[in-house]
Amino acid sequence: MHKHILYILPKSYFFKYGWRGRVTHAIGVITGIGDNTTNITVVSGSDISNYTNSRSAIANLIEIKKRNNGIIGNSEILWQIILFKRVRKLITQTKYNAVIIRYSVGNIILNLSFQRLFKNRVRSVVEINSLAYHQLGYLPGSIRKLIIRFEILLLKSFNSFYVVSDQIRKDLIKFGCNNRIHVVPNGSDVQYPLNLIPDVGDITRLVYFGKFQPYYDFISLISDFISLSKKIDNIELHFWGNDKALDLSKINASELKNIHFHGSYLKDEMQNNLLSATDILILPFKPSAMASIGSPTKLYEYMSYGLPIIAAKIGQVGEVLSQGYTGYYYNPEQSGSLQKTLYYLLNNKKERIEVGANCKNEFLQQHTWKMRMKSLLNAIGSTNVY
Repeated sequence: MHKHILYILPKSYFFKYGWRGRVTHAIGVITGIGDNTTNITVVSGSDISNYTNSRSAIANLIEIKKRNNGIIGNSEILWQIILFKRVRKLITQTKYNAVIIRYSVGNIILNLSFQRLFKNRVRSVVEINSLAYHQLGYLPGSIRKLIIRFEILLLKSFNSFYVVSDQIRKDLIKFGCNNRIHVVPNGSDVQYPLNLIPDVGDITRLVYFGKFQPYYDFISLISDFISLSKKIDNIELHFWGNDKALDLSKINASELKNIHFHGSYLKDEMQNNLLSATDILILPFKPSAMASIGSPTKLYEYMSYGLPIIAAKIGQVGEVLSQGYTGYYYNPEQSGSLQKTLYYLLNNKKERIEVGANCKNEFLQQHTWKMRMKSLLNAIGSTNVY
């Protein structure tokens, strides 16, 4: 008999604002569980069906829409009440092997209500991508310690925790968590087929595609590229994504001639924009606290394309690639480190292409969503009642 997982994403607007980290993660979990011949029912807010693909479509998707009848009808609290009632009905009618619920900072009453509902009925797993303790890094350390201890107390009745990085596990244990903790990093889809355009000449292209998130240091990347382009010909820097959040006012416009901004792109068509023998993908993380505790979905997505990667050596990012074998690192806190790494790759084309192929092979063996969810399902176990 196949397993059956109930997956709860307890925000009415979870899928409302387009592709972003949380949406990519959720769709990865859904497809990964389905790829392991496991039934999955997903409960969340509106628009989830807009993000399903041929594999995630096998899931049973339950969309709970807000009632647009005045301030009360459109409130998040009312939506959460409706969500709770729907989940209660589901676990009464169906035997699930486990319920996975994504942790959302601020959903105190909802978290407590679900724990009471699940107790002695079904194995419950809380999915933690970050805690308020991590998100509120600007607060004094003493206050943050109180916050994480409260969060652990709030979540203690869940049977186990599913976290995306070992740093989150260490923080939970450090502050008194006694629950079972499963560390399952993020992953990515397999990019098939790889319709990468062949080599078109001597030009080398540095490429970033994705959202222009504040935890990336694009200004330093652009500045280093401009300095390097004055020494080396035939290099270009390409960006795909909505670049409205990027402030280039302090950079002389004449220095941007080899920098190309292509705007928004369709996620499933990015492979058609890449050049197999000329492109190097780059991840310019800032040395921030959030980069240290998260799991780099974008890195795994990059790995799936089989192109050479340069990444800032930060947090979990710095633990994934093997220097000179599956990728290349630079030190974001060391002046000149990125330029030095770029210069080396520009002069070692054969090596970097081999490294890109090694990276793809390792991705297929270790970092797909199917592999990630296989690990989680094995950790959760198969009994219906805990």
